[in-house]
Amino acid sequence: MIMETNDRPLGWTTIDESQALMKIGLKPESADMCYVGHDNGGNWIGYPMPSDFSKLNEKKITPILPCWSLGKLKSLLPREIDGCRYVTSSIVGDIISIAYLGDYGQTLCAKTRHTEIEAVVAMVLDLLNKEYM
Repeated sequence: MIMETNDRPLGWTTIDESQALMKIGLKPESADMCYVGHDNGGNWIGYPMPSDFSKLNEKKITPILPCWSLGKLKSLLPREIDGCRYVTSSIVGDIISIAYLGDYGQTLCAKTRHTEIEAVVAMVLDLLNKEYM
């Protein structure tokens, strides 16, 4: 099923986020979605990445850029780093926070954004930069 996107895709990384994730070292093979082009209105079109690329070829679809769904990015996050456990998203008003917290309140890494996917992308970028992933 093809899904059309606007400024913020429906639950997956933007083009800029996808490029930043790959530039810092996230492997494109880990993506579960891909951008395949534009619709008539100029919106990007995302397509689920099949496990077998030949299925895209059968449908005459050429992936342009890998992208990641929120669920996929969250599955890539380590559950624990240096004794600090991943704390799932918590929502305070319209702010979403995720963090790695230790038993004694120490914080290894925390990200706060307006959407969960923005917070997770920021966390993945930071963890890749710090070579935790």
